[in-house]
Amino acid sequence: MALAPPPGLGPVPDQTGDGSGQAADGFSGESAAIVNHVEALADHDAAGHGDLQAAVASAGASRGRMDAVIAAAVADVQSKGLAVNTPAGQQALVSAIKRHLEDTKSTLDQGSSDAATHAAAADTTAAGYQSIGHPPNGAAPMMPQMPMMPQMPMGGGMPMGGGMPMGAMPLAPLGMLGNLLGGGGSGRPQQGVGAQAGGGAGVDFGGGGGPQGDRIVKAALTQLGVPYVWGGTKPNVGLDCSGLVQYAYKQAGIAIPRTTYEMTDWGVRVRPEDARPGDILLCNKQNGEYQHVQLVMNDHQTIESPSRGQTVRIGKWPSGGFEIRRAA
Repeated sequence: MALAPPPGLGPVPDQTGDGSGQAADGFSGESAAIVNHVEALADHDAAGHGDLQAAVASAGASRGRMDAVIAAAVADVQSKGLAVNTPAGQQALVSAIKRHLEDTKSTLDQGSSDAATHAAAADTTAAGYQSIGHPPNGAAPMMPQMPMMPQMPMGGGMPMGGGMPMGAMPLAPLGMLGNLLGGGGSGRPQQGVGAQAGGGAGVDFGGGGGPQGDRIVKAALTQLGVPYVWGGTKPNVGLDCSGLVQYAYKQAGIAIPRTTYEMTDWGVRVRPEDARPGDILLCNKQNGEYQHVQLVMNDHQTIESPSRGQTVRIGKWPSGGFEIRRAA
């Protein structure tokens, strides 16, 4: 489902006028400040529009994955035919059902992770709205609660033994994006996705990583939504998994190897129960080598650039083998 972009801004008002003196100077200054605020609001509207498009696309992809799981389950049942009346056929059917339930769990876990990423992006955009027009030491007023997006049903069911209805998948985390449409675009070249996210403001990762670890996590959060690019090292444009880690560490003043393979020998190994925000998490071991690296965000979440066709997101600690490492 394509969403129309927000309308553009009208012409910028004259900031100077024809007068002179203190009053005219004051008017000019106030006009310039208002124009800056309007342009900042337009930038946040554009960012919010992009967030909403990504969220809708993600929901559609989740529905597609679930539809594929359901179709495969139906095909398995139909292919067994009369064989389900035999012990061997019943055992094969049970194995197939277990496999499809695992596929369902994996699909729902992926949808939950994607929803968390889009919710975090909405939080950062909302925090950016709060900061406009308020000095750094001033207290910004609370934003009104944004309406919830309607739930989008997954559709379909598993016709096994009377049917297993797959409930509607809620898009509640997307509710914070509801009011971000209808604003104006600035008409200027768009910044990278990460720059639009507002620096990760509003995402509560719990801290606890110390000054350096917290800086690493906050730097990584600025890249939420940036596309995965193999070999990518450009913030706000494209990053691979190790490129994201290297960028975040650089912002904290720490040099770290470029590739995942080199990171396996970097720093010191840390027990998982001693992990802190900002540590690196190596996983997906194949042929004795870790193939993927993430950043520890807290005791159950990570920040990662997963793979082709995906974007930097908030993920979960892996269930398989992994290793935690920290700067020596």
